[in-house]
Amino acid sequence: MMNSLIYTFIFFATCSLFGQQKNIRQLTEGDFSSRSPVGSQDSSYIAFESNLTGNRDLLILEFQTGKAFALTTSPASDRYTSCSPDGKYIIYAGAKNNGDNYKLFRVSVE
Repeated sequence: MMNSLIYTFIFFATCSLFGQQKNIRQLTEGDFSSRSPVGSQDSSYIAFESNLTGNRDLLILEFQTGKAFALTTSPASDRYTSCSPDGKYIIYAGAKNNGDNYKLFRVSVE
């Protein structure tokens, strides 16, 4: 289980989107997948799904520090993240064990 990671900002790329130049920055790197990012209301972090820990868990990436940490580490997959309006909680669908039906959970970001 990884309690924290430091993600380096890998590169800055400039591309043309709908005729406008945009800076695109890669946020994660490694031999794992990351998906379904959800940003906090105050833009201080994103929550996302990742298989970094072996199954699909939720991670938080703090923009100010560049550090990421596992928010969930259950034996089954956790997915479909959403931030509460005040940004203090992540709501997600998860199962306690593989094969269980998904239930909704709320976990504090702090």
